[in-house]
Amino acid sequence: MASKYDFFWSRKIKDISVLLDKAYYGHQGHSLDVSGIKNLGKRGNWYGVVDVCRNNVSKGEMAHAKSLGRVIVESNILKAYDGCCFTLMISTDCKLSAKKSPLVKENHAELIKPIATWDRKVIPKKDNKRVNCLIEILSDIPWEVWYKTIEKVPGSYYMKPLIDFTVKAKIIDSKDADLIRNVWHIILQGINEKNSKVTMLHLGSLICQIYALDNEGIIRYFDDIGVPETGNKLNAYLKGEFGGKKPIINNDRVFSQADNSTNEKIICFVPCCKSKFATGDTVEPMKSLSIEDLPQTWEQLSYGRQKMQYCIDHGSDETSALTLYTGYFYKPLNKNEVYDAIFEGKLTLIIISAGYGIINALEPINNYDEILNGKVARIWRDNGLANVIAEYLLHQKPNKIYGFFAGEEYWPYSSSAYRYFYTEGVRKSMENGLKVDLAGCFYRESGSGTSNILKALGSVFNNFLSLNFDQDYLEKIEQQGLIMDNIQVGFRKI
Repeated sequence: MASKYDFFWSRKIKDISVLLDKAYYGHQGHSLDVSGIKNLGKRGNWYGVVDVCRNNVSKGEMAHAKSLGRVIVESNILKAYDGCCFTLMISTDCKLSAKKSPLVKENHAELIKPIATWDRKVIPKKDNKRVNCLIEILSDIPWEVWYKTIEKVPGSYYMKPLIDFTVKAKIIDSKDADLIRNVWHIILQGINEKNSKVTMLHLGSLICQIYALDNEGIIRYFDDIGVPETGNKLNAYLKGEFGGKKPIINNDRVFSQADNSTNEKIICFVPCCKSKFATGDTVEPMKSLSIEDLPQTWEQLSYGRQKMQYCIDHGSDETSALTLYTGYFYKPLNKNEVYDAIFEGKLTLIIISAGYGIINALEPINNYDEILNGKVARIWRDNGLANVIAEYLLHQKPNKIYGFFAGEEYWPYSSSAYRYFYTEGVRKSMENGLKVDLAGCFYRESGSGTSNILKALGSVFNNFLSLNFDQDYLEKIEQQGLIMDNIQVGFRKI
């Protein structure tokens, strides 16, 4: 027969599971306020103790304590601990605490080793870049989201997903269960530095829900639980675009900026974005703009950058610009392919940046928080960003110039100014004598929604690059347009 206390404990089951998890992994001194139970009766003393083990309530001194044990057993959360027993105590001031009971059956004691017995020196956190990256990504998940991740799943529920996800993400080159447990303990420790409430029950449950998803599935999952940026970063992490034992670009490659077989020199301009992730990963050789590229306008660019110092996070790790950006335009990109094209001499990629003016995709930069509109656009207009772009093009003498921008060609009074600066810069260079075979801009011809527009433009850039800048593809877009997710992309010559 159900007790009047059952509903109370059922509503607390997620908090109780966290308490059990803390107890299981040796974290002492944690308790849960259950003073709301006083509304269910007029007891003079709410003290109570109950022992729970697997499918049994082996001890329960008071009705409210027995109800607690019964709700825990019926919820199936004990299956995650493979035979471990717990003693739960309700204190006189209605604080619930838990500890591991000595009633653990010997034949189950080794199924899941206590963390305290693992060799924590096998993979030091400071020495494993992939581990550090994953810690940084997961640490941004707020507690209220972690709290909702717990699912009721079968015993030993997280080891297979953790092993599979560890292999999929290339965190370490091993399928050894003990080693993987150790790695995930280190990851949990790192997360706990920012959010001490997160336990292995939360972490394991999260991985259990995402380990089998593809990249798009992961993005949708984190969108659904309210942390889309985490999905974007984890998606990039799984694609190997930062961090890890394998470098972004094969360092055995001979990096030479030689002309490709057609002797074409192609420069593409793309926008920066709000979403960034400073991993500290840089590719070699680095390539930064300098006074040699801009003998006449370097001072203007430098002064504009000084004006934007307020938005630069100098405490962040310098990261190659192409790697740093993780927003909607960059989601469809195969960044390894972009890097390959750059190092094979097929492409020079320039990013128009709110914080830096223009930057080479290989330039290591800090994180920053601004977009190119309003007062920021006026700062760069006043410091001659269009002139900077024009001089850069005159100095580089490309055969073809392509831009990929939303917005308008003319000066914007409310929207972003990326396309304006690109178009003005190209026009000024041509007015000053630059001879090119083709210059133009892929742009949003119709359709709405910032994310969809930027994704469509990023997809066109990625496809155009994959097709080795095929002119038939360009002409089709110029003549007929290309529709992607209700966005029609066009091409307009300058």
